Amino acid sequence: MLDKKFIAYLISDIIISLLLTILLTDIIIKSTDAMNLIASTFSILSGVVLMILTTVGELFLFSPNDSSAKKIAKYKNFETRFSRLSLLFISYLIILVLILIYYLIKDISQDVITFKISELTINLQNWTAYLIILFSFFCFIISICLPWIYKQLLKEKNGIYD
Repeated sequence: MLDKKFIAYLISDIIISLLLTILLTDIIIKSTDAMNLIASTFSILSGVVLMILTTVGELFLFSPNDSSAKKIAKYKNFETRFSRLSLLFISYLIILVLILIYYLIKDISQDVITFKISELTINLQNWTAYLIILFSFFCFIISICLPWIYKQLLKEKNGIYD
């Protein structure tokens, strides 16, 4: 079953991220401190997501009293949560790798890393910067809900259901 609320959240996140990327990339790439802040933020968020993934794994354990229907529901819930959080974690790692690439190619001559495909000229530095900013805004907006996800997991772990 499609989670319409989640899909709407993703679509709005994509639109907001694209707008912010278009508006703010030039300002952000001029500041080394901003790029370092992005790297630090996503390094910390990676640890937070790993902690939440551990909690998701703990909730997946079956008790001997669980019915077949409850086991199936637990499994589906685990799969959904684990997949979403794993993708978020991988997205954080992609951002960090893109920042590394950006710093590695930052001081290389523009002529060396500019590609011309037909009439389209692609500057690798600029595209890397745009990808960093786009992924950063996208992942940061998604990450805003992490405390509430963790709160819900702790409630479930302690048998508290709303």
